[in-house]
Amino acid sequence: FIEKKNSKFAIADGTKLPFKENCFEEIRLIHVLEHIPRKEHEKIYKEVYRTLQPNGFVFIEVPDFVKICYLIVDEYQKLCEENLERIRCWTLSVYGKGRGIGDFHRWGFYPQLLRKDLESHGFKVEFPNNIHISNHYMMEPVILVKATK
Repeated sequence: FIEKKNSKFAIADGTKLPFKENCFEEIRLIHVLEHIPRKEHEKIYKEVYRTLQPNGFVFIEVPDFVKICYLIVDEYQKLCEENLERIRCWTLSVYGKGRGIGDFHRWGFYPQLLRKDLESHGFKVEFPNNIHISNHYMMEPVILVKATK
Protein backbone atom coordinates (compact mmCIF):
# COMPACT_ATOMS: atom_id res chain seq x y z
CA PHE A 1 0.00 0.00 0.00
CA ILE A 2 1.08 3.55 -0.70
CA GLU A 3 -0.15 6.39 1.53
CA LYS A 4 -0.58 9.87 0.13
CA LYS A 5 -2.28 12.78 1.97
CA ASN A 6 -5.05 10.94 3.84
CA SER A 7 -5.39 8.39 1.03
CA LYS A 8 -4.13 4.88 0.53
CA PHE A 9 -3.36 3.38 -2.84
CA ALA A 10 -2.83 -0.27 -3.62
CA ILE A 11 -1.20 -1.75 -6.67
CA ALA A 12 -2.89 -5.10 -7.13
CA ASP A 13 -4.07 -7.70 -9.58
CA GLY A 14 -7.73 -6.92 -10.36
CA THR A 15 -8.53 -10.63 -10.45
CA LYS A 16 -7.30 -11.13 -6.84
CA LEU A 17 -7.92 -7.93 -4.90
CA PRO A 18 -6.28 -7.75 -1.45
CA PHE A 19 -9.39 -6.37 0.26
CA LYS A 20 -12.08 -7.77 2.53
CA GLU A 21 -15.58 -8.51 1.31
CA ASN A 22 -18.05 -5.62 1.26
CA CYS A 23 -15.43 -2.96 1.99
CA PHE A 24 -16.06 -0.34 -0.72
CA GLU A 25 -19.01 1.96 -1.36
CA GLU A 26 -17.72 2.85 -4.82
CA ILE A 27 -15.20 1.44 -7.30
CA ARG A 28 -14.13 3.06 -10.56
CA LEU A 29 -12.72 1.18 -13.54
CA ILE A 30 -11.88 4.03 -15.88
CA HIS A 31 -10.42 2.75 -19.15
CA VAL A 32 -9.18 -0.45 -17.57
CA LEU A 33 -11.17 -3.36 -19.00
CA GLU A 34 -10.19 -2.78 -22.63
CA HIS A 35 -6.55 -3.41 -21.64
CA ILE A 36 -7.30 -6.80 -20.08
CA PRO A 37 -7.82 -10.07 -21.99
CA ARG A 38 -11.49 -11.01 -22.32
CA LYS A 39 -10.99 -14.28 -20.41
CA GLU A 40 -9.98 -12.26 -17.31
CA HIS A 41 -13.08 -10.00 -17.25
CA GLU A 42 -15.22 -12.52 -15.37
CA LYS A 43 -12.66 -12.69 -12.54
CA ILE A 44 -12.59 -8.89 -12.32
CA TYR A 45 -16.39 -8.63 -12.20
CA LYS A 46 -16.45 -11.23 -9.41
CA GLU A 47 -13.80 -9.37 -7.39
CA VAL A 48 -15.56 -6.03 -7.83
CA TYR A 49 -18.84 -7.60 -6.70
CA ARG A 50 -17.13 -9.29 -3.74
CA THR A 51 -15.47 -6.09 -2.50
CA LEU A 52 -18.48 -3.79 -2.96
CA GLN A 53 -20.82 -3.17 -0.04
CA PRO A 54 -24.50 -3.99 -0.54
CA ASN A 55 -25.95 -1.16 -2.66
CA GLY A 56 -22.40 -0.08 -3.52
CA PHE A 57 -21.68 0.70 -7.14
CA VAL A 58 -18.97 0.55 -9.75
CA PHE A 59 -18.48 3.05 -12.55
CA ILE A 60 -17.01 1.45 -15.65
CA GLU A 61 -15.91 3.58 -18.59
CA VAL A 62 -14.54 2.09 -21.80
CA PRO A 63 -14.22 3.25 -25.42
CA ASP A 64 -17.38 2.62 -27.45
CA PHE A 65 -15.93 0.25 -30.03
CA VAL A 66 -18.93 0.24 -32.38
CA LYS A 67 -19.31 4.05 -32.48
CA ILE A 68 -15.59 4.45 -33.04
CA CYS A 69 -15.69 2.01 -35.96
CA TYR A 70 -18.57 3.95 -37.51
CA LEU A 71 -16.61 7.19 -37.15
CA ILE A 72 -13.55 5.67 -38.83
CA VAL A 73 -15.63 4.35 -41.75
CA ASP A 74 -17.49 7.67 -42.11
CA GLU A 75 -14.28 9.70 -42.18
CA TYR A 76 -12.66 7.25 -44.58
CA GLN A 77 -15.58 7.46 -47.02
CA LYS A 78 -15.09 11.21 -47.34
CA LEU A 79 -11.33 10.86 -47.23
CA CYS A 80 -9.34 14.05 -47.48
CA GLU A 81 -6.16 15.34 -45.85
CA GLU A 82 -7.84 16.85 -42.76
CA ASN A 83 -9.67 13.59 -42.00
CA LEU A 84 -6.46 11.59 -41.70
CA GLU A 85 -5.70 12.88 -38.20
CA ARG A 86 -9.20 12.02 -36.96
CA ILE A 87 -8.89 8.53 -38.46
CA ARG A 88 -5.50 8.13 -36.76
CA CYS A 89 -6.88 9.22 -33.36
CA TRP A 90 -9.90 6.92 -33.54
CA THR A 91 -7.68 4.04 -34.62
CA LEU A 92 -5.79 4.58 -31.34
CA SER A 93 -9.15 4.24 -29.58
CA VAL A 94 -9.50 0.79 -31.13
CA TYR A 95 -5.95 -0.51 -30.59
CA GLY A 96 -4.56 1.66 -27.79
CA LYS A 97 -1.50 3.84 -28.02
CA GLY A 98 1.03 1.02 -27.73
CA ARG A 99 3.53 3.04 -25.66
CA GLY A 100 4.29 0.09 -23.41
CA ILE A 101 3.33 -3.46 -22.46
CA GLY A 102 -0.13 -2.66 -21.03
CA ASP A 103 -0.97 0.16 -23.43
CA PHE A 104 -2.77 -1.99 -25.99
CA HIS A 105 -6.49 -2.61 -26.17
CA ARG A 106 -7.38 -6.27 -25.98
CA TRP A 107 -11.15 -6.01 -26.28
CA GLY A 108 -13.82 -3.77 -27.78
CA PHE A 109 -17.02 -2.96 -25.91
CA TYR A 110 -20.58 -2.00 -26.79
CA PRO A 111 -23.38 -1.25 -24.30
CA GLN A 112 -25.28 -4.54 -24.71
CA LEU A 113 -22.14 -6.55 -23.96
CA LEU A 114 -21.39 -4.63 -20.77
CA ARG A 115 -25.01 -4.96 -19.62
CA LYS A 116 -25.03 -8.72 -20.25
CA ASP A 117 -21.67 -9.26 -18.52
CA LEU A 118 -22.55 -7.22 -15.45
CA GLU A 119 -26.10 -8.51 -15.04
CA SER A 120 -24.82 -12.09 -15.27
CA HIS A 121 -22.67 -11.29 -12.20
CA GLY A 122 -25.59 -9.94 -10.17
CA PHE A 123 -25.29 -6.21 -10.88
CA LYS A 124 -28.15 -3.83 -11.60
CA VAL A 125 -26.99 -1.81 -14.62
CA GLU A 126 -27.74 1.71 -15.76
CA PHE A 127 -26.19 3.98 -18.35
CA PRO A 128 -26.30 7.45 -16.77
CA ASN A 129 -26.83 10.43 -19.07
CA ASN A 130 -25.01 13.74 -18.73
CA ILE A 131 -22.45 12.39 -16.25
CA HIS A 132 -18.75 12.43 -17.00
CA ILE A 133 -16.22 10.92 -14.65
CA SER A 134 -13.19 11.36 -16.92
CA ASN A 135 -12.16 13.55 -19.83
CA HIS A 136 -12.03 10.67 -22.31
CA TYR A 137 -15.46 11.61 -23.72
CA MET A 138 -13.81 14.72 -25.18
CA MET A 139 -11.49 12.57 -27.29
CA GLU A 140 -13.56 9.55 -28.26
CA PRO A 141 -17.01 8.02 -27.86
CA VAL A 142 -17.17 6.23 -24.52
CA ILE A 143 -19.60 4.00 -22.66
CA LEU A 144 -20.21 4.84 -19.02
CA VAL A 145 -21.94 2.26 -16.87
CA LYS A 146 -23.04 2.52 -13.26
CA ALA A 147 -23.56 -0.99 -11.89
CA THR A 148 -25.01 -1.46 -8.42
CA LYS A 149 -24.57 -4.50 -6.20
